[in-house]
Amino acid sequence: MKRMVVLCLSLVLVLGMFQAANAADKMKLTMYAYVDQADPVNVANWEAVLNAFLAANPDIEFEIEYGFSEAYHNKLQTMAVGGQLPDVMFLWPDKRTGYVTGKGLIKDLSPWLKGHEAEFSAGSLTAQGPNGAIYELPEQVTDTHVMFVNEKLLKDLGLTFPKTFDELLVQGEKIKAAGLIPIAMSDKDGWPMQSCLLSTLTERAGGMEWFNKAL
Repeated sequence: MKRMVVLCLSLVLVLGMFQAANAADKMKLTMYAYVDQADPVNVANWEAVLNAFLAANPDIEFEIEYGFSEAYHNKLQTMAVGGQLPDVMFLWPDKRTGYVTGKGLIKDLSPWLKGHEAEFSAGSLTAQGPNGAIYELPEQVTDTHVMFVNEKLLKDLGLTFPKTFDELLVQGEKIKAAGLIPIAMSDKDGWPMQSCLLSTLTERAGGMEWFNKAL
């Protein structure tokens, strides 16, 4: 069963709520956005979503700060500890940003989602807190279950792409015997190991029912 890894956008309830704006004024919200500003495609996609929202909601104005990768998480955690969370931020399911979602600092979005369930992909509305609370919604969906191989090296070693995990293990020994590394992964950030390896060996291999029982 494939697992979709999502980056999530959520409206948050900070300790002090902002004052409601007059009808003639714009509601000003602070936002901490997760955007790789060095990636033109990432920036273009973000701007398309943001501009569409602003066009549909002319009474809302954002003061935006950008972050990405571990720098984003480090600052978000500092904001949470200092009680200085923005009104809008990007969050992840479960423990990745649990210092926000598990501390009562986030607004439960489920009341506003009633009647709109069919507009979201399966799995997007999984409960994340007590009494079915939902703290974040997917901003995008990413597949991280693809394994690429060097077909020339496999052919040189007399191997073909493994069809089962047992075959992969056997091939690993042969590849190591040839003085090569069977599988190499980036580990600068934590997510490749979690998303590409651990979840492949657990949830995707065993299925959600097996995974939940294991937990």
